[in-house]
Amino acid sequence: MNCLTEFDVESAIKTWREDGYEEGMTAGEQKKAVEDARNFLRENVSPEIIARCTGLALEEVKKLAEESAKTTA
Repeated sequence: MNCLTEFDVESAIKTWREDGYEEGMTAGEQKKAVEDARNFLRENVSPEIIARCTGLALEEVKKLAEESAKTTA
């Protein structure tokens, strides 16, 4: 027996779409922050400033710096 009404189904679909949109935006924002951090690193900006400006964790910026140093060495 199905207890969901048509309204319940439509409401659930709307909620799932909104959740998916928010997750996509968050992933996009994270990707942009990492891209910005890499650009800042190429310009020799300190990891502390990059972390403060991008919202990334300092440890993550330092990891990106290490990866960048390996690829340019």
